[in-house]
Amino acid sequence: MLVMFACGGTAGHIYPALSMAELLRAEYKDADIVFVGTPGGMENRLIAKEGYPILRIKVRGLARRLTFTNLQAAAQCIAAIHTCRTYMKKKRPDLVIGTGGYVSFPVIRAAASLQIPCAVHESNALPGLAVKMAARSADRVWLGRRECLERMKHRENCVYTGTPLRKGFLLGNKPKIRQKMGLPADAFFVLSFGGSLGAARLNCAIYELWEEMTDPHIHFLHISGGDRNYPGFHKEDARHRVLPYTDEMPTLMQAADLVICRAGALTVTELTACGKAAILIPSPNVTDNHQFYNAEGLCRVGAAMMLTEEQLTGKHLGMMIDDLYRHPQKRLQMEKNARAAGKPDAAPALLSEMKGLLAHGHSPRKSILP
Repeated sequence: MLVMFACGGTAGHIYPALSMAELLRAEYKDADIVFVGTPGGMENRLIAKEGYPILRIKVRGLARRLTFTNLQAAAQCIAAIHTCRTYMKKKRPDLVIGTGGYVSFPVIRAAASLQIPCAVHESNALPGLAVKMAARSADRVWLGRRECLERMKHRENCVYTGTPLRKGFLLGNKPKIRQKMGLPADAFFVLSFGGSLGAARLNCAIYELWEEMTDPHIHFLHISGGDRNYPGFHKEDARHRVLPYTDEMPTLMQAADLVICRAGALTVTELTACGKAAILIPSPNVTDNHQFYNAEGLCRVGAAMMLTEEQLTGKHLGMMIDDLYRHPQKRLQMEKNARAAGKPDAAPALLSEMKGLLAHGHSPRKSILP
């Protein structure tokens, strides 16, 4: 059995694909899995780390207007579809899955044209262009957020499955993790990060925040996102720690009392899985401002608070942190609301969907599973 995954661009597209691949490997011991990505994307590092082979195709995103660059991107997409069709004719995969990023569309389109069962997964509350285009051909469209359904044009094959996560986000003993980290029992631990690529504006605001907040019970750990966004956190000490990057995000999030972060789809899912109160700062530099809609969904149910980038200052953040620190019942209610907003059974739901497609084969534009 051969299953292909197409993903790229950000960790929010890549990690769900890796989680689904892990589910299939556990269920089908003989499964061969190959990934499709772009030559220079983050997927190369993350997927190689897990030991999966990766097929690279040249493709880039389409703008929302007619330009010469856009015509070049369209031509590149057509060539990518041809490359994928050639590969699929030779290897004949049993199932093809896209999890977002512009690399997903040509892969799904090629699979559908060859009558190969295929599905696309959207983690965001607002569907991306690649997913909306792929949805026209895919047998199934799996939605990570329930509110995404109302924004889909083709809804007949849409299923709310949730987004699968790495096991670390679902398992953890908070007191033991904090003890291992060396946190005092009465510490109020604030974790902050700007996503897999960092966020220079957030880095600067956190630096200002550290200058503002002097309460000895409040401890901070900030993930700066690499040297290019590193503003010189010279105040590192027992209460203030900085890391350029970490692979231990599941552990750190389990330990946190409050999380300050962007509102990427995967991050929002992780917050609900861990049941964490959060201050969300949606990135304004993403397509269709989709992070705003991710944050809005959590704020609407009382699971998070939101700051726009224009409102973002260390002083403003300090006031919000102080409020949640001094009113623990408010924070605990946010944690409860966050857990209620999640979908902890995303992994079994998606495994059931994948098994259904493998069993029933290609059946475009009509429901396959009960």
